[in-house]
Amino acid sequence: MDGTNAAPGGPLSGSGATGWGWTPPLAWVALTMLLSVRGLYSMLPLAWAESLPPPVTAYLRGGIGVAIVTLLWGGWILFAARSRSRALRRGFLAWQSFTLVAIAASVGYTFFSADFVVTAQGLLIPAVEFAIGIALTIYALRLPDAPAPAAGAMSLPAEGHSPTTARYLVNGVIGGFAGAVLGGVAGFPIGAVLADVLDISCFEGGCGYFAAAIGLLLIAAGFVAGIVFAVVRTGRGKVRRAE
Repeated sequence: MDGTNAAPGGPLSGSGATGWGWTPPLAWVALTMLLSVRGLYSMLPLAWAESLPPPVTAYLRGGIGVAIVTLLWGGWILFAARSRSRALRRGFLAWQSFTLVAIAASVGYTFFSADFVVTAQGLLIPAVEFAIGIALTIYALRLPDAPAPAAGAMSLPAEGHSPTTARYLVNGVIGGFAGAVLGGVAGFPIGAVLADVLDISCFEGGCGYFAAAIGLLLIAAGFVAGIVFAVVRTGRGKVRRAE
């Protein structure tokens, strides 16, 4: 093995043997986070509905907890990738293990609860998620601890030079996504508290829909604020280097 294929902490170079490197695992983290936000939106209106059996509401509340953990942990993984932290691989493997356990627990709960009807169609998505998770776990075991800088593309701008448009774009996307995640994590609980304080009726899931609306509002606000913060911070980085 020569120096071009070796990396401390992994058998592959920073970009990986296939040239994709950390792109598939990080894309999977981002997609899972988006699905978690969607799950929160669909579960919150029903999780406290008095018309549902207790095992169903317990399942929904557990799903909400898993979604929140997935969002927070996934956000840390994306931040670790952005900062090229050597804890990235360990963090991803632990996060993926958590999601695999959550999928297995969710399917097992529905199998053994009389309040759920298990169908082949209902098992298809969890099975696909589980298979992808296993494949990416095996894939990540062969990656270095952190992604290496891409040649030229993501290097810091020269002293006194303005950041490139690509850098503004990448940082803006990352900032917007992080802001949306933080807005959702804060917004849904805030919406639930406001629904209780304002004494909004839970008839037909009214209080849940209110909480979901507040959550979506803060997701949108966080998305915009994250983009603005990232773009401003990128520009200030140029000023500091120029000084």
